[in-house]
Amino acid sequence: MKSYKRLGNSWYLSKVSIFKKILDKIIWFGGWWSPNWDNGVYTYKFNPFRDPLPVSIFKRFDIQLFGFSLELKKGYLCWHWYRRVGIGKSYCYFSPNGTPDKAVIWYWGTPKKIKDNIMKPADCGGKKITEKQYQELYEL
Repeated sequence: MKSYKRLGNSWYLSKVSIFKKILDKIIWFGGWWSPNWDNGVYTYKFNPFRDPLPVSIFKRFDIQLFGFSLELKKGYLCWHWYRRVGIGKSYCYFSPNGTPDKAVIWYWGTPKKIKDNIMKPADCGGKKITEKQYQELYEL
């Protein structure tokens, strides 16, 4: 199906079939399909010999080589199983934009820089305390 779409100040011709557009909303195999721009015409090339990842299901659940992410109302629940400098072997967090730098909750694999900077509440003068002292303070 041909359609003309606006991209900024210019238009381009998209020759992506309606079947492909509907299929992409259900399940998308990012590794098998690669975009192809040729003289202002947008199409997809299919290559079944490539790794199918990333895969997106209903544009909410994404599977990558390094983990998965689930889009929720207020952000993303992410679980990664590869090693990253400063973070443990496997880690899980909740983030408004899906990145570990903006994580607001860590479930496991909390980075050392966060563990080292656990703060006392304001009534304790805001001094740095260790995780063990924090747990004793709140009897966790």
